[in-house]
Formats: sequence, C-alpha cells, structure tokens
Amino acid sequence: MPSTLVDSLVPHKLQNVVRALTKLCQPEKNEKRVNGILFCGDLTSMGNASGYQECVRYLSEVLELSNPAVWRQDHIHAVPGNHDVDRTLCSPTNPSLFDKFRPLAVAWNNVAVPILQAEEIRRTTISADSCTAEVFSLNSCIGCGEKRFLPSKVGDELHRLLEKYVEGKRLDETFSLVGEQLDTPAFLEEHMTSLRLAIDELRPTTIPVVLAHHNILPQAIVRVDIYTEVINGGLIRSRLSQCKHPVIYCHGHIHDDPIEIISLPAPDNGPLVSISAPLLSDGFNLIEIWYGQKDIALGCVVVPYRIQRDGVVKRDDSKVVRISLRETGRYADLGDERIPSVLRYTSPQEYERFHEILARVRGASSTHTQERSLAEPIWEAEWFGLVRILDRAKDFKYWQIQRITP
Repeated sequence: MPSTLVDSLVPHKLQNVVRALTKLCQPEKNEKRVNGILFCGDLTSMGNASGYQECVRYLSEVLELSNPAVWRQDHIHAVPGNHDVDRTLCSPTNPSLFDKFRPLAVAWNNVAVPILQAEEIRRTTISADSCTAEVFSLNSCIGCGEKRFLPSKVGDELHRLLEKYVEGKRLDETFSLVGEQLDTPAFLEEHMTSLRLAIDELRPTTIPVVLAHHNILPQAIVRVDIYTEVINGGLIRSRLSQCKHPVIYCHGHIHDDPIEIISLPAPDNGPLVSISAPLLSDGFNLIEIWYGQKDIALGCVVVPYRIQRDGVVKRDDSKVVRISLRETGRYADLGDERIPSVLRYTSPQEYERFHEILARVRGASSTHTQERSLAEPIWEAEWFGLVRILDRAKDFKYWQIQRITP
C-alpha cells in the first residue's frame, strides 16, 4: 500500500504524544499550564547529526520553543544523550572533551533556543507566584565515545599481523582494528562539587531540580552492552542524597520510566527523588511540585501521560505517584501553623467526613471557621504523613480524613 495511505489510516504514536504535550504546554485560557519543560537527551540514534538537528527543529516548531509569548528560555532545559554523540569527533589525540557536543549546541542555537551547555552547569530559576524551583542541567556524557590506543606491545603485534592492511594507510584510519572505542559516561568532578555547593546555598523555599541524561542508580534490566551506566553515579548519588534540601533528579537513558526514592537515616536530609522519562513515542511525565503556606515544597506528584493501545494519549490516573519531600517531624517548623490545633479534632480510629470535623472545630471555637481554613492545614498534614485523605481529587467538602498515630 502507498505510505501516504497507510499514514492516513493508522495512529502515529510520536505525533499523537507531541500533540498531547503541546495541548498541555499551550492550554486554553483559564487552564493551568506547565511552567517548564525538560528534554532528557537521546534525540537521535548512533550519533546521527542530521537526525538530531531535525528532531530539534521539529520540537521547536510544534512546541513553539522560540516564541517568547509561550516560553521563557530559562524555563526550557536540554542535556546531551550518549546516542546524540557523533563518535567520529572523538580522537585519542584531541585533548578536548567537548568538541563532540558542539554540533548539538549548534542545533539548538539554529532554532534560536540556545539552551544546551555541555561544558558547564546551566542553572535557571522557574517561579510561579511565590513558589520557586532552581533547575540545573548537567552533562553526564563526558567519556561517551572516547577512544584509547591499545598498549604498544599489543599494537605492534596487531600491526605485524595486519601489515598488508596498514601498509600505505595512516594509523588513525585503521583505528577500528587496532584501537578500542569506549563508552564511559560520567560527570565531571568540578560539576558535581559546584552542584552540591549551589544546592546547599539555596533558600529553604527553593526546591532544586537536576536534569541529566543518565540514571544514577543501577537499572533493573541488566544491560550487557557498549552503552554502560554512568561510572561515577555512586559519587553524585551520595552527594545529592546528603543535601539539606530534597532533590528531584530527572533523567532518561534507560528508555523505561521507574521512579525511585533515595533517603539517608539523617533527620535533616531531604530525599533524593529519581524520575525517569519514558520514550517520547510512549508518552511523557508531568511533574507537579506542591508548596505549602510557608512557600516550602512539601511534595511532588508524577503524572504519567501514556499512549494507549488505540493510539490515544491519556493521563493515567491509576499510575500517579505522590512523594512526600519532608519528614513527619518537620511539620512544626515547615508546615502550616494551624496543623497542631486541627489534628486535635481528627480521629485515629476511623475516617470522618470533612463537614463532621468542621462542625467539631466550629463548636469548640468562638469564631466562625471558614471551610478553606480547615482544608489547607489538613492538606498539608497529609504531606507530612499525619493524616490520610480519601477522595482527595474531589472538592475538600467530600474528603474523608483519618489521623495517623505515630
């Protein structure tokens, strides 16, 4: 059948996903819109430079990335992936680690979205009302595609065995026979140190979001392949998990979408939340960060948008993940000041309806407590693990609440 006929009859997965993403990024009036967008790398395959350029042009066009009325450039981040690297640009005699990333930066520059910075950490602030996130882009592909020569004795012996082939040719032209291609993704020590210091200096009301291509935990599916995991992932994982702030770490690479939480037995440390992006043709994640009365980030919600068997992209509410970013014991200093008084009117034995608790609060108070004045501290108390709420997605009037006894 003609390809034009086939294309008009069957769902186009990638096109449908991008349409859903576009609708979310550019909503109708009076609807919530996303505040930032993160591209986790691997926009092409096997270092295909023209494929990378075409992908960047496509994303820029359909998402209007260069339109200042739609996006601020500080709200867009991208990092290189190991498949984006043109390995022909890697040479054992070239001391530069960054030449291989320059075509990727040029591709973004050509669409007037100069957001890819491979040689340094890119840092921007995303704010909505009084809520703030600091976003850091890190290059985890240092070492991808690098080369080394075999030891001289081995090289000499191979040269003797391959003399007829090597004769009349330059040694670098025979590298595929006498050399070794490496894929050793890694973070630069300088970047890791700078990142840790920058996060520690953030205000308590700012949540750090770190974007990189590689995951910093070993993946569940064993990969016996040239494309290895990041070699100093344990080091950056240790540093980020010891930060005083909770850290949201977003990555790609494994083409799967697990969500993993790393926490240390230290009361002042926030969790390190690792969120993996799926293949774009399968869908994308919406990450919501929820802030309390004191403008402190209390939790995050990962909402998956996935393509269905019929080709339609839908929000999958059955797989929404809620993650608390704060320890229970911190509610007194980080949470709503009304939490302790409200908890006194909740029951640890059974779920009670919101209006029942409201009636009890009003009966014990000389003032007329507003419904929202009760709902807000209950909502924060749930993030701190102090209560359970049933029917949370509905209006708070329909909530059922139970206190959790520590």
